[in-house]
Amino acid sequence: MADENDIAGRKSQLIGQINGLICNCSKVDPMTRNRLIQVCCTSFYGCQIWDLCNTKWIKDFCIAWRKYVRRLWSLPANTTSDAVYLVADVIPIFDELCKRVLSFVSSCCHSDSALVRFVLKHRIDARVNSPLGRNVTFCSLRYGVSVHDLCSLQFPSSFYTHLYFAIT
Repeated sequence: MADENDIAGRKSQLIGQINGLICNCSKVDPMTRNRLIQVCCTSFYGCQIWDLCNTKWIKDFCIAWRKYVRRLWSLPANTTSDAVYLVADVIPIFDELCKRVLSFVSSCCHSDSALVRFVLKHRIDARVNSPLGRNVTFCSLRYGVSVHDLCSLQFPSSFYTHLYFAIT
């Protein structure tokens, strides 16, 4: 239940931030507003530990983001999701969430703290009983990369873009 509350709160925060930005920057060109949204409205603090398998709440969050990008660019409501991402020049918001989970896992794997590495390994090994373990398994299956590789490698940000285009 904690994930649902956090995701709903982040969704409300996202909507409020984007509405404020669109209203306060109505005279600014859409490209600049798009960049402002990417910089100012996508912190999603704590999303690294959301359970990505919580599909209803994550899906609602992604829909809200696409809705406001359509509004920012004055796109018709029936514009496909892929077109929205191309216009906004970003990877899909769900893949951004996956990227943040994997970046978190990678930073924990490379932590100087043996305790952090131990806890991470324990959570990943408990795949079914741990949201973090489920997330790593989910990302492994989604992107066709082994769990071991996801945990042992450091990925440049371009890696995620290549993964997205490989699965579409």
